[in-house]
Amino acid sequence: MKKWFPFILIVLTVGFTMSVYDQLPARIVTHWGVNGPNGWSSREVAAWFGPGIAAFLWLVLSLVPRIDPRRANYAKFSGSYDAMVTIAVAFACAAHIAVLGYALGWPVNINRIIPVLVGALFFFMGWMLPRAKSNFFVGIRTPWTLSSDEVWRRTHRLAGVTFPIAGLLILSLAFTNTEAAVIRVAIAVGVVVLIPIVYSYVIWRGLKS
Repeated sequence: MKKWFPFILIVLTVGFTMSVYDQLPARIVTHWGVNGPNGWSSREVAAWFGPGIAAFLWLVLSLVPRIDPRRANYAKFSGSYDAMVTIAVAFACAAHIAVLGYALGWPVNINRIIPVLVGALFFFMGWMLPRAKSNFFVGIRTPWTLSSDEVWRRTHRLAGVTFPIAGLLILSLAFTNTEAAVIRVAIAVGVVVLIPIVYSYVIWRGLKS
């Protein structure tokens, strides 16, 4: 049943879009900068882009375990993987509903909502990554993690700590969304995400020696 949660979310999102389509303006804001809206799309594009992305994510992520040369490992973390697929689709659907809500005049602050959604996504990744087994599509896939199960395990255990930290940094943008804050957080998140990659090489060298 869990495998069908993303499909249910997509159907509900499509249903919502159809129910409000006639109320949407001809042009819809689809991109925001720190100073407010700075990108628009036609109603036809904006209304269906989100559900299209969600459906594409579901399709691709559903195919991944079937084409991965290490597909047998997916059975070892199938529950976590299914949850990841659901979260990815839910993120796309939630962002789409927020965009349409803004167009409909709802009291939606995109510059607060998106950092919350992205921060929550990183938090979830921090929960999921230590559970992931070696594969070619999901996780921190460096030459060193893919060459050693021990390097994979220890690298992803560290990522279980660093990714929630990145999530907190991104979440902070919901409260201080200035250009300077965005730059600082982007650099900090890049460093935090890079740490497990460097660590995987360090572990690999240590095991070799």
